[in-house]
Amino acid sequence: LQGGNAKWQYGGGGNYKQKPGVMKGSERDTWSGYADISFRTANWYIQGKSTYFGGKAFGSPTANFSNYVAQSPLYTPSDSQPFLDEIPYPDKAGTYREANYVYNALLNSYEHQYTSTFMQQISTTWQLAPEWQLIGRAQLSHELVKADTFWSPKDTRYALLNTRERGAYTAHTYSRRRYQGSVMAVWNHLISPDQLLTVNLRTEVMEADINEKGFKLRGFPEETTGEASQSYY
Repeated sequence: LQGGNAKWQYGGGGNYKQKPGVMKGSERDTWSGYADISFRTANWYIQGKSTYFGGKAFGSPTANFSNYVAQSPLYTPSDSQPFLDEIPYPDKAGTYREANYVYNALLNSYEHQYTSTFMQQISTTWQLAPEWQLIGRAQLSHELVKADTFWSPKDTRYALLNTRERGAYTAHTYSRRRYQGSVMAVWNHLISPDQLLTVNLRTEVMEADINEKGFKLRGFPEETTGEASQSYY
């Protein structure tokens, strides 16, 4: 969307993308939008722009997708036991039991992430005189990332733990606010048709505020729905 006249101009747009993952229930969605407006006269040029980005991602319910795809094709989704047959060690005596990653993938484990970023920009140019120009810029941005992960107590990674220590929930939040502003005076002097002298005087201020917080819980009953309030610890 764009429009305007000799003095005023405006524009805007947005998009949305949905990308399903290979694993059932996994996907990545993103969206964005922007709006800008500008004003111009003989001595002034003012522009403002707002931008927003967001997204959500639902990860694979298995701990490592490469383990899932490397599982022997002799096993099928109908093999619902937590562990597969005992396999002899290739270089020593004894056997080990391979985890059934199809079984793990059918549990109610989840990995979610939500992101959003907003940015506001304003710039002003003032032509004080034919040789003098004053330029000011300001920018404000805010970024937010929220992530939470839950691993079912039935997952094979917890098979050797006490029943009240199986399962885990992790939550993490990251936010950053950033402020930036600058003012610059520009002097342009034409010495000759082939020579131009330019002198800049610039000052800038910037501040960033970063905040991170999170927690981890462990121990869930077998029939849990993955809520943090259901943890033992």
